[in-house]
Amino acid sequence: MEFTSHTFDKSPFEQEKNKQKKEKKIKERNIKDTKWMLLLSSLHPQSR
Repeated sequence: MEFTSHTFDKSPFEQEKNKQKKEKKIKERNIKDTKWMLLLSSLHPQSR
């Protein structure tokens, strides 16, 4: 495993927290996108 300089900036715990925060954000955005897609497709069923 390669160690880059920024690997040492934060403790593994901090890194893990940040990673989870990022993943959570991505998940929430995906859910929002999915809801939009569902909403749009329900408004325009013929557009499939």
